[in-house]
Amino acid sequence: MPVVFNLIADATTETERGVAMGLRGTMGTAGSAIGVLIFMNIAGAFSVAFSLTLFGVFVLVFVGVLLSYWKIFVS
Repeated sequence: MPVVFNLIADATTETERGVAMGLRGTMGTAGSAIGVLIFMNIAGAFSVAFSLTLFGVFVLVFVGVLLSYWKIFVS
C-alpha cells in the first residue's frame, strides 16, 4: 500500500492528489468485487480447487503480459 501512495504522490500535483487517491480506492473496490463475482461463479459451477487454479493461471498470464508490455514500451 505505501508503494501506491508514493507513486501517486510522485506523479500528481497537490491539487490532483485527492482525486487520484479516490480513484485508487474505487478501482481497488471494483477489482475486488469483480474478482469475487467471477470466483464465486466458477467455484459454483465447477469446484473451489479448479477456480483457484484458473485464477492462478490468469494471474501468471496477466503478469506475463504486463512484463512484455513493460519491456516493449517502457524500457
